[in-house]
Amino acid sequence: MEKAESIPIDAEKIRCEFFNFLRSKRSEEVPLTVEHAQPVLNPLYQDDKPPTNSEAMESCPKANVENFKKLLKEENLYLYTEVSRS
Repeated sequence: MEKAESIPIDAEKIRCEFFNFLRSKRSEEVPLTVEHAQPVLNPLYQDDKPPTNSEAMESCPKANVENFKKLLKEENLYLYTEVSRS
């Protein structure tokens, strides 16, 4: 039995075609826009109660910062990266 001829594979071309295919399935892109938002009053959670901690966050190193709670400023933002389809 003869060996199958090796066919050169152009990985860069395949990646490019796949990337273009994925981009064709997305809605039209727009320049990144950031707007201030209001906090969500009644957020929806998949669990019965809101999450209080996560394994990923527990593994992060923590620095002791004096007056951390006073220095912390929460911001709510909308990030627009695509045209919305209504």
